[in-house]
Amino acid sequence: MLKVMVVDDEMLIRKRIILGFDWEAMGYEIEDEAGDGAGALELFAQKQYDLAIVDIAMPGMNGIDLVKKIRELQYQTHIIFLTGHSDFKYAQQAIQYGVYDYILKPIHEEEFIAVLKKLHMKIEKENSRAVLFNELEKKKDYMDAVLQAKIFSDYLHDASRQDLEELIRESLGEAGICDEDAYRIILLRMDLFLKEHVEPSKQVEIVQEGCRGVIGNQPCLAVCDIYEDYMILILSSNHDGRTPIWKQEIEKLTDVLCKNTGGNVQCGISLLHSGTAQMGNAYAEAFSALNNAKILKENTLSYQAVKDRKNIYYKIPNQELKDLQYHITKNNFKGCQEIIRRIFKEMTDRCVNFECVVMNVNRLFMEMVDAGVVSELDIRRLLNGRHGAEQVLDNMADMEEMEEWCGNVIYTLLEGEIRLSLESRSLPVVEKTCGYIRDNYRDPGMTQTQIAESMCVSPSYLSGIFKKTMGVTMVQYLTMVRMEGARELLLESEYDVKDIAEMVGYHDEYYFSRCFKRQYGLSPMQIRKFSDSRRIRT
Repeated sequence: MLKVMVVDDEMLIRKRIILGFDWEAMGYEIEDEAGDGAGALELFAQKQYDLAIVDIAMPGMNGIDLVKKIRELQYQTHIIFLTGHSDFKYAQQAIQYGVYDYILKPIHEEEFIAVLKKLHMKIEKENSRAVLFNELEKKKDYMDAVLQAKIFSDYLHDASRQDLEELIRESLGEAGICDEDAYRIILLRMDLFLKEHVEPSKQVEIVQEGCRGVIGNQPCLAVCDIYEDYMILILSSNHDGRTPIWKQEIEKLTDVLCKNTGGNVQCGISLLHSGTAQMGNAYAEAFSALNNAKILKENTLSYQAVKDRKNIYYKIPNQELKDLQYHITKNNFKGCQEIIRRIFKEMTDRCVNFECVVMNVNRLFMEMVDAGVVSELDIRRLLNGRHGAEQVLDNMADMEEMEEWCGNVIYTLLEGEIRLSLESRSLPVVEKTCGYIRDNYRDPGMTQTQIAESMCVSPSYLSGIFKKTMGVTMVQYLTMVRMEGARELLLESEYDVKDIAEMVGYHDEYYFSRCFKRQYGLSPMQIRKFSDSRRIRT
């Protein structure tokens, strides 16, 4: 319903207008009435109206003065004048202030109704047009953000893309950053954008709003990193580039973004650079700083701090790797887990940097693969389509996730051998349990008691023999089966993550996402977007 105000100093005329017509049938609703221009103006300050029916000849502030004030205050209300005069001077003034029409007193009902119906059609068309323009503007903002993200991501991830330099300079110039200006790249890892689908234009808006609250009008540019699911923030700097002040500002920005998004935010800060030719180096520094921030459990870390602690080093002893291979050949999952736990504890205690962690995890991965005699196809599956263990680790939040991923790789390597071992040992109850779980994993109410009842054994007996034979608990096995089913749905269907979570037995979408990332090193949205981004790049 369109909101209407009636303004006339004669109460009988106001009541005649308010009560004498079926406003609802015409698509209107009388919201307020006023006996003079000043009173009407007070109401305008409190509410919005689609139509005001205004008498011209009122004491004090007359109708002409009221409409003039309304237009000065930029209220977008349609006006119909009421007047007892037929003087065309009023009509001329009405046109000057954009008045829709004017009606002579006494009001002719049919004429008045015709004017109201015509105005209703006009307002409906205007509203429809405004909605359409708003949708088009949103689509334009979305496409602009995607295109800009693609340009910057391609340029920063591929140093050979010199063909994009001019477009990069144009975007920086529009943000107020000249090519000769000093700048830093801040790489942001934001939980909200990793857990939920947030459109690129909205991501940019959230980060820029946080920047305005911290650095004011200082030139900056925020774009999405479509290949790593991070936000790239390019901040212009004074040429002195004083690090302590920068760190304080970025720490404050991190706090603001945490508060605004309701999730954790980590960031890596590059050194000071100038010129687009140095932008790839700045990005690499910020990327290294962010990865080190994750394993050191810091919210904010500068690349300078990474350089200062570069000498911290650790190499997995050869004996540990030999023992790991031995346990893999013996299908001893528990023994493998203990070795991985020791290795990660040593790296955590020594506070090694991310590059050292990557080197050691790569060694671990290759030793595990060699011991398991894995095909090239299987290796790609273990890495979820990534080119190496480093790219998998890039998307993990901390050392605990990295350790769990290594354990999941070992389980995947051993799973086939364990199944063969099951058959040779003639343990049909465990084999039947595995089959039952695989057939019924979509049931969200599945419990160990329910599984044991189906096998006609006690829960404690089945739990013990299953763990001893498989090397994992029934709950862990159920989770792995569910995650494998979810992975296939993510890569082969268009279902939303929430729907997929329900299809594999989870009521809580966010708990499902955490379990998925622990299993594969990537969130559901990341594994789907990575698959899409590979198609974009080719």
